[in-house]
Amino acid sequence: SSFAAIYRQTVLARFEQRAYALRMEGLALGVDRLNELWVEENAKYYGDSVALPEGYAYGWSYIPHFIHVRFYTYAYSFAQLVALLLYRRYREDPEAFAPKYLDLLAAGGSASPADLLAPFGLDLRSTDTWREAFAELDAMRVDAETLSGA
Repeated sequence: SSFAAIYRQTVLARFEQRAYALRMEGLALGVDRLNELWVEENAKYYGDSVALPEGYAYGWSYIPHFIHVRFYTYAYSFAQLVALLLYRRYREDPEAFAPKYLDLLAAGGSASPADLLAPFGLDLRSTDTWREAFAELDAMRVDAETLSGA
């Protein structure tokens, strides 16, 4: 789901930031300390909605990104938010969107994300752009609640 792609991946990125910050301070990071960091960051996400079982503390250990491609997980959040923004642009004007989107696909990774998304009127450095993405996510939440009768 979009919520997991955005918020859950942010939990992973924050865990990673904290772990590397501690290493930069010269502190050792054994399994117990990594487990603590993992539980603390996940507790912020889940709040009091679920009780994390004891074995959950080892959840960080099965994610290879933390070792092989550091700080990779933020890309999931970024990509999902950009997808929401593009979907919004499509809904606003499908005919104008289509050629720009085909150009985006044809460009592949030939330019920076900021340059690739500029034709859609998206400024990745603007707080308003990200607010727009979260507004789109919130609209999806409202739709889901309406459909579920909640």
